[in-house]
Amino acid sequence: MFRSFLIVVSVTILISPAFGQMPPPAQTVLPQKLSTALAKKLEIISPEAVSQENRAKAYAKFLEAQRHYWLLGNMRRNRSQAAYQANVRASGDAVIAALESNPHIAEGYTILSELAISAPPNDIDEALELAKLVVRVDKDNYGAMRILGRLLTYKRGLNTQTLNSEFGGEAVEGWKRVATKR
Repeated sequence: MFRSFLIVVSVTILISPAFGQMPPPAQTVLPQKLSTALAKKLEIISPEAVSQENRAKAYAKFLEAQRHYWLLGNMRRNRSQAAYQANVRASGDAVIAALESNPHIAEGYTILSELAISAPPNDIDEALELAKLVVRVDKDNYGAMRILGRLLTYKRGLNTQTLNSEFGGEAVEGWKRVATKR
């Protein structure tokens, strides 16, 4: 299921026997962004509407996701790229399964945001939207504030000659929240 939400542009390369050239890349329809789909689910289901059974199932899936996510730190140094991607996929699949059972698990969105930053296609905007979902669920979530501060600082353009003031105030507010949570 995680794969269906990833924005993956696949191009089929066919060699034309007549001309020996590749045809132009095929147009691919991109699936809905994961953050958009999760935001809709979050709006529909209230925390009180989640049954005890679904909470238990979500927690079990969330723990599975954390296990795969924690393995990623060592995998970068010791394993192949294929093994790394397999754990990214397994972590993402487990988090999405957990959020389908209970969309009010803030840390699930945090893991998805970190995966969006660190795993291809490294979508900063998607990671930012997922971090904002964490804040909707838990406004005092330290992990979300840290990610928001980091991403908004990046979007502000402090590492380039062009500064974007639109993200500046948000970045400062995010870092202030991080500093007060320690």
